[in-house]
Amino acid sequence: MRDYLMAAIGEIWAIDQRWLTRALVATKAEAAGTRQFKMPHVRGSVAILPIHGVISQRSSVWSELFGGTSTEGLSAAYTHAINDPKISGVVLDIDSPGGTTAGVEAAADVIHEGAARKPTVAIANSQAASAAYWLGSQVGPRRFVGAPGGEVGSIGVFRMHEDLSGMLSQDGVKVTFLSVPQFKTEANPFEPLTEAAIAHHMGQVEQTYDTFVEAVARGRHVGPAKVRSSFGEGRTFHSQQAAGMGMIDRVATLPQVLQEMGASGVAMQSASDLQAQESLCAAWLGELSEIMPPVSRPPRRRIIA
Repeated sequence: MRDYLMAAIGEIWAIDQRWLTRALVATKAEAAGTRQFKMPHVRGSVAILPIHGVISQRSSVWSELFGGTSTEGLSAAYTHAINDPKISGVVLDIDSPGGTTAGVEAAADVIHEGAARKPTVAIANSQAASAAYWLGSQVGPRRFVGAPGGEVGSIGVFRMHEDLSGMLSQDGVKVTFLSVPQFKTEANPFEPLTEAAIAHHMGQVEQTYDTFVEAVARGRHVGPAKVRSSFGEGRTFHSQQAAGMGMIDRVATLPQVLQEMGASGVAMQSASDLQAQESLCAAWLGELSEIMPPVSRPPRRRIIA
């Protein structure tokens, strides 16, 4: 557990903290049995991109242990789907507790831009928490769905600090840092946090939360104040509750969403679908790199909470 805890400390997390707590007490052997390696696929010209497991910017200890989604791979595959004329629409199939915040803002921008160019639906199937909700909310109003029994929300961020000074003191151990400049070893685990360190790191957490809130407000077409006060304040909700709160638009299953997008009843993939899927997987794995053409849209007035 110590190795996993040290990997978690220092990151800014947009994740359901209940999941992270469970992960930190899991053994490596237990974790190995829960890996989820999902790849994009195409059905009836609709691209289905899985946002499953822990979200991180690139492959990480969390994706190695528990499976997961990299924002770099997701952004590349989504950009390819938007640019590919063989793909008529995109479904973001989300089942994730969230993850680290690095890379999420950029991926959210890619989804926001792409959804203005090609029909994109996000479905919490069955969990869209924290960073996963951040990404799903970017498809725009009337396009964010929760599966029956799904879980949505956990809008918030946190950072952890481990203070080992008391334990070391009992063992007669005292650690001294000789460092330059004054904040180089700030927030180390061998001494309590100073008030200055708390203020600095809390400022980073608050800034990341502000970015999260602004992105959700943009995607859901509401003001940031509504996101802060009426979207659960860090809690998660069942799909039906979340729809009533305006956090998502409605409750539906993935087959229903695919049917609405024209992909229902496709028993076998066409040659065109297979070709599009192969390219999507290549982009997902970092073998293709594309740039999404800019979307022409009037400037959006910034709403201050």
